[in-house]
Amino acid sequence: MAKQFNPRTIWLTLRSDLKAGQSFQTWSNTGRAQGVRFSIVDIDAREIVIKRENDGKTYKNFRASVEGMAEVWDDYLAGSYPRSDMGKFTFASSYVLGIFASRAGLA
Repeated sequence: MAKQFNPRTIWLTLRSDLKAGQSFQTWSNTGRAQGVRFSIVDIDAREIVIKRENDGKTYKNFRASVEGMAEVWDDYLAGSYPRSDMGKFTFASSYVLGIFASRAGLA
């Protein structure tokens, strides 16, 4: 079965589709990390910069982190990849999950 997000092309897809100011909310398959609104500040060849709407803090997610999370996304949705392991990709994984969930029609 094909992966929902192709790790080799996800970055180019996001760079093409995401726009500054676009808004999302954090998401998790258990519902525990939902509801923090954030927006895209910038996306370039190396990173996505997001800003939390509640306090204005910014976070960066690097291309390799996003690609790694795309690799395990299907397993995460199926419950066979633990949320706690997402931290090995990035400290700010809740934001990437929010973008993925939105694109998958889950949020």
